Amino acid sequence: MSSYNTSRIPNVRTIKAIRGESLTIDLGKTFEGTLQAWMKKDPNADTYRSFTIIDNRYLQLPQDKTRDYYNSGGQLVEEIKGKWYWDVEQVLDPAKPEEVKTIYKGTISFANDITGSSGVEVQDPEFNLNTFIGLTDTPASYGQPGQIAVVNQGQNALIWVDVPESIVTEDITASVQVGGIEIGDDVSQGTNLTEVVRQLIAPTVLAIVKTNKSVVAAGIAAQTLEIGTPFNDQLTYTFNQGLIESKDGSPDVDLVGPENNVAYTGTGIDASGAISTPIVAGSQTWGVQVSHDAGVDPYYDSDGNPGSNLDALRVAATIADNANSITGRYQYWYAVGAEGSTPDLSAAIRALLDVGFANNLTFDITIPAGDKEVAIYLPDTMTLTQVLYVESANADVTGTFAPEVVSVDDGGGTPVGYTKHEAIIGGVGYPVDATYRVTINL
Repeated sequence: MSSYNTSRIPNVRTIKAIRGESLTIDLGKTFEGTLQAWMKKDPNADTYRSFTIIDNRYLQLPQDKTRDYYNSGGQLVEEIKGKWYWDVEQVLDPAKPEEVKTIYKGTISFANDITGSSGVEVQDPEFNLNTFIGLTDTPASYGQPGQIAVVNQGQNALIWVDVPESIVTEDITASVQVGGIEIGDDVSQGTNLTEVVRQLIAPTVLAIVKTNKSVVAAGIAAQTLEIGTPFNDQLTYTFNQGLIESKDGSPDVDLVGPENNVAYTGTGIDASGAISTPIVAGSQTWGVQVSHDAGVDPYYDSDGNPGSNLDALRVAATIADNANSITGRYQYWYAVGAEGSTPDLSAAIRALLDVGFANNLTFDITIPAGDKEVAIYLPDTMTLTQVLYVESANADVTGTFAPEVVSVDDGGGTPVGYTKHEAIIGGVGYPVDATYRVTINL
C-alpha cells in the first residue's frame, strides 16, 4: 500500500459509520483501470478489511465487514468501533501492475449501534431490583447516597458501608514538575487523591498577560546635524492598554485603563509635541510620558473563577518612552589649491565642498600635482592630531601645518572659534598626486 504521509494524495474528510451497517463511499467519478481498496485500524497492521469495488466508482463494505470479529470460542478478536484508515489504489495497465498509484485516502469513524445490539429488555421496573445474585440475606433498603454493598465479616450477608476516602498517607515533596504540581511543592498527608489527580491532569490555569501595556514615541529620525541648525519636527506616540487573556474562553480585556494625561519631555517641545529648537552639541532626545487609569474589567481562570493574579499590573501608573536621538556636531572643512588660495572668511569656508562632521576620525585629502597649499578648518574643540604623507612611507608632516585663528558661523549663523591649519608645500608642489591621511580628535 502507498504511504499515508503523501500530501499530494486527495484526502477525504472523516466518514461517520455505524457498526453492523453496510457502508458505501462514492468516489465522485468513474475511474479507469483496476481499483482496489482496503481499510486498517493501524496503517502498519498485518490484517485489513477490503472494500467491494462497484462500477469503478463506489467502495462498499457489507454488513459482515462492519461488525466486531470473534473467534470460535466467542472471544472478541477485533472491534470495529473507532478510527480506521483507508485508501484506494489504481492500476491503469494490467500488464504493468508495478505502476500502481494511490488516488484517494481517508478515515472512517465507526460508532456502536444501540438498537439490535446485545442486551435484555426490562419489562417490569421492579424486576429483580432487590436481589443480589440470588442471595436472600440482603439489606432491606437502598442505603444512603454514595454507599456501596459489601460482604460482612461473617461472609454470610451483604451490608451497606460508606466509601472510604482515598487520601495521601504521608507528606510528599515533588522532585519533578507534573501538571499543576511544581518542583518543590508539598502534597500534605491527608490530601484527597481526587484533588491530587486534578492538579496533575486538570490544574487550574490562571489568566495571563496577552499583550503588555506600552507607549511608543515616534516621528523623529535619528541623524547628526550641525550645531546651531534650527530643528523643527513633531513628536507622535502610540499608547497600548495591553490585553489579558482569560482561560475560561471569555473575551480578552484591557490590562490597564485608558490614558488620562500626556506630557512631553525635551528641549523646545510644547504641549502638543511640536519641537522647535536649535541643535546643540551632543545627543538631544525628546520623549513622552503617558498616565493611565487602572484596569477594571474582570478576568477569569480556567475554572471560571474571577482572577486576581494580575491585579498588581493593573494599577494606575505613568509609562514613558523616548524617540530617536539627534546628535549635534560642528563641521570641519578642508581645501587644497594654489598658494594663497584657501579662504579665511566664514561664508567662503562654509561654501567648501569637502566637509564632514567633526569627531574622532581619520580621513584622506588628495593633493593634485602642482598644488602648494593645504588648509584644514577645525572647531576649537578639536585637535589636529596627525597628518601622514601616505606615498612617502607615511612620513609625518603634521609639523608643516601652522595654526591660524578664524571665525566660522555654525548652522544657525552664530560665530564659532575655529582654527585654520595651513601647510605650504615647497617648490612647485608634488610632481604627482599625493595623499595626506589626517587624524582629528576631540
